[in-house]
Amino acid sequence: MISGDTRPCDAVIEASKGVDVLVHEVYAGARVKPENRPGGEYWPQYCREFHTSDTELGKIALKSNPKTLIMTHIIRMGATDQDLINAVRKGGYKGNIIVGKDLNVY
Repeated sequence: MISGDTRPCDAVIEASKGVDVLVHEVYAGARVKPENRPGGEYWPQYCREFHTSDTELGKIALKSNPKTLIMTHIIRMGATDQDLINAVRKGGYKGNIIVGKDLNVY
């Protein structure tokens, strides 16, 4: 199952229940803050309304239980791979996690 830009929603959970692979976009929830640019003060609100935080993704993956979770379209804001994985684990998912990289094959 591949999820595009989306905030947490039941439809993604239902569609991805028990899949082999869930590919899902993510942002580093603990690092989101207003940005110093025109309109940047709305960045945290935008992320919450249109994207899924790493901890939220952990909760989604916990409920849908894919064999492997691949994080993609990552909004890092300085977060490391391990930061993202730790936050997904905090959300409850215990399965296999891959931090997607452009041009990699999984």
